[in-house]
Amino acid sequence: MHLHSLAWGALLCRPILTLSIPTQHGAQIPIRVEEQKTTKPVANSVILAYTSDGTDRVQHAELPLQQQISSGVDLPAHPGSIRIETMLNDKGGFVSLEELDQVMCRVIPRLSMEEKASLEAAGMGKAWPWFKIRDETVSFKKSSSRWFLAGRSIQSYECR
Repeated sequence: MHLHSLAWGALLCRPILTLSIPTQHGAQIPIRVEEQKTTKPVANSVILAYTSDGTDRVQHAELPLQQQISSGVDLPAHPGSIRIETMLNDKGGFVSLEELDQVMCRVIPRLSMEEKASLEAAGMGKAWPWFKIRDETVSFKKSSSRWFLAGRSIQSYECR
């Protein structure tokens, strides 16, 4: 019975193999350098874990370093909390804890004109506190937290 199934397997595979091997007609034409696709390495990115306002469900988002990313589809405008989970290098691997300890992120809230003027008068400009992995989970809802948003929505996120 085993020999019988091998024979059927060989018969069934033969047409597939002959169909999948392309035949060459004429000389191959080399691809010019300007037509070759090159892949640039992806910049390092940070993985953030966050909860949205009103839920305890943890979600994750990947943010490229050195770019401000607007809130919206991938990141909530009203987060409840956030923390840095890990960082990926340009090859998609995890970075060392020493490198991860140097990463800092922040949220940039939407401020009214009065709030902006008040912050500038206090000498703070548009600065908002950064958080690092050692800060663990940052709460935006607790009034005792230095990251308390007081109901403001997030304009953008940034990691360095």
